[in-house]
Formats: sequence, C-alpha cells, structure tokens
Amino acid sequence: MSNPQLSSNAASALLATINESPNTQHNSYVYSETDSITPQTSMQWDNLESQSGTSASSQSVHFDINKNGYMTKLILGLRFHAVAGSASGKLCPDWVLNCISEISISSGGRVIERHTRESLFAHISECPSYVKGAYAAGLGLSATATPVGTAAGATIDKDVFLNIPGFWEKNKTSLNTSFLQPLRVTVRFANFANVTNAADTVVTLDDAYTRAYVQYRNMQDPVDAATIQSNYGDGLLSQLITTYSQENPVTYKSSTTAVSKPMKMQLKETSCVESMYIMLVENPASGSNEQTGRPLKLDHIEFKSNGNSYVNLPAELLQLYGTQSTHGSKGFGAANWDLTNSVEDGATKYVYKIDFGQGDTDRNELTNLLSFRELAAPEIIVKHTPDSTATNKDVNLFVTYKRSELSNTVSSTGRFAIALSN
Repeated sequence: MSNPQLSSNAASALLATINESPNTQHNSYVYSETDSITPQTSMQWDNLESQSGTSASSQSVHFDINKNGYMTKLILGLRFHAVAGSASGKLCPDWVLNCISEISISSGGRVIERHTRESLFAHISECPSYVKGAYAAGLGLSATATPVGTAAGATIDKDVFLNIPGFWEKNKTSLNTSFLQPLRVTVRFANFANVTNAADTVVTLDDAYTRAYVQYRNMQDPVDAATIQSNYGDGLLSQLITTYSQENPVTYKSSTTAVSKPMKMQLKETSCVESMYIMLVENPASGSNEQTGRPLKLDHIEFKSNGNSYVNLPAELLQLYGTQSTHGSKGFGAANWDLTNSVEDGATKYVYKIDFGQGDTDRNELTNLLSFRELAAPEIIVKHTPDSTATNKDVNLFVTYKRSELSNTVSSTGRFAIALSN
C-alpha cells in the first residue's frame, strides 16, 4: 500500500544507497542465527586533561583524543561547587545537565557528532532503568529543586560523570583513533546563573578536575591489519552512523489559568529520522529558576504532514506504549516506572518519543527510517495544562531527532566526514 511516508522514503538518496548494498536488509520476522565469536581484544582507559579553554560559566574546554586504538566510550568528568548566598539558595531540577550547552566531536576540524542538553535528555529518556539509574547517579538527576544548605554560605561539592553517547559505542562504527585524523572533543558550558533560584547562589567549576575519560579497544596485529584492510581497503569506507539534531525551540506563554493550551512547531528537518523526541521546558525568563529546564507534562501530541495525522494521541499513552524498540521490549516505554523514585520525575520522564524504527536495539539494527525531505509541511502540535503555580510562564517547545547519516573515511588520509543525510 502506498502512503505519503513510503512515497517520501522512495525519494531519499540515502535510503536508496542503503537498499542497493548487498544483504543490507534484515527481516526481523525471519528466524536466523547470525552471531559469531569476537576476536580477543585489549582494554585501556585514558585520563585526559583539557588542552585549552576554561571550565566556567558560558566558557568552553577542548580535549584532544590520543591515538590509542578503537574509541568505544567517552565520559566527561567535572567537579561543581555551589555556594548559597542565603538560607533559601536552591539549584533547579537536573541542574547539572542545564549547565551543559553543547558537546561536539570533530575529526580534522569537521564536526561528526553534536549533543545539546535536549539530545542528552532524549538519549537518557529511552534507556532501560538500570542504564538510566547510572545517569541519575552520575548526574544527580532529581525531580525537585536541590537546597544548597540551611544557611548563607552553605556549599555543595559535586563530582559529575557524564557518559557522552554516540555511534562510537557500537563496535562496527567505533572510531579507530590510530587510523583517523585527530579527534577533538569540545564542551561548551551554559550560563550557570540559570540553574539557581537567586543571584546570590553561585555555581562554579573546579578547572583542575575537568577530565575526559576515554576507553579504547585493540586487537592482535594480524586481526587489526585484517580489520583495517576490510574497512578501508577500497579507499573510501562508508558507514551508516547515528547522529542527533534539533529544531530551533519555539517559545510560548503557558495558559493564564490551569487549562489546556495548544502549541505547535513547524518542522524543518530534511534528514532520515529514526526517532523524534518532544519536550516542553520552562524558560529561565519565567522569573523563578526552581523549575528551569525541567521537561513538563503534556496532555496530547499530534504529528501531521501531507494533510494526514500520523500520531494523534494522549501524551501519556505515547509515553508508556509508543516506543517501538527499546532493548527488546517492543511497544513499551524504556523505564520501569517506580512512583516512589523521584528520578523518574526528572529530566527523563516527560520526554515523549515518536519512534519510526521497529526492531531490537540491542542488536543495533536499522529497522526503519522516515525521510523528512519530501514531507509536506510537517508539524508537531502539543497541548499542555500548567499547574496552578506555573500559569502564564515562558516555556520552550523542543523537538530533537535521532537520525542516520552515511560517513566516509578516506583510507589515504584518515579523513572522516559526513557524506549523505538524505
């Protein structure tokens, strides 16, 4: 049966390229055994100091990745220091993530992956509870504002470990740092004044504790040589990788009373998208920062284009059962909901996912993409009812995408770049 989504996909150069590759498609409804034994590998962690920049509000730092093998994990380490100017000094929910503006990974000066606070929210939201628990502990995610202390001058020192997700965590697309042009990680910090409830509560970073922790894998020389020959022997390796992007946020005023109000966003994305994440976040311009950056509960979500409505559902239904592929659990949200656990009310609970994929993410399968390029006037429409204390507030509507792109690596130079996104 033909429909606008399949017609849009038929016009995608990226999907046409994938479909022309030998044995590219795997039908998840056909039983098969495809697992094999992994060659023996070594494991090493690097502890990297920043090469330049300053760990401070509205500043940035840079890390250069060593050429030590296949990079399979990247973790950012920070130490925050907060001082209360009064007994009522507080930090907003999920304040650590609100201190991050952007994290980018570049190869030879070309950005190959970029994360914003919202894309980190999106990634954490779809993790199973045991992974989400690691993020919650590493970042101190919380549903409520955190008191700095009970008196003026009270302090909080917090060590933070943020796993930076990316395509390099998959073995088949891990970055061979020994072969590629130099890799650089850039962390841009947001304005720390937006994570406190008062100007006299000050948040700073201890520059001496800013680190990037990198995990590498290496294989025995004959296997490593065969892997490089297999990947780069034809001169130009193409790999399908996962990257994140987002629309520019749209600002609205929440309803002046505790009634539902519609808000919409015109979607400008033209890539091939695996998943789309919607979140409504209170803006610092609202005045009180005790809830700044916290995703808010939605009543209803609609996704439409080409004159058709593809999703038109209560937001809670989409939140609980709309995820098509979450670590083997088809049709259910990523979290095992624990109503006594405030972590579930933090950055992740009210990130709503529209999932175009339909496979088992544990096997890193690409089961479906939607080409946005040929969709006519796509838009997201949400409805939100503020509670009685949050009426007439500035709120930002965000849409973040998990998309697939083809990367190219030139074997003669190790040049890695994005080649095709649709």
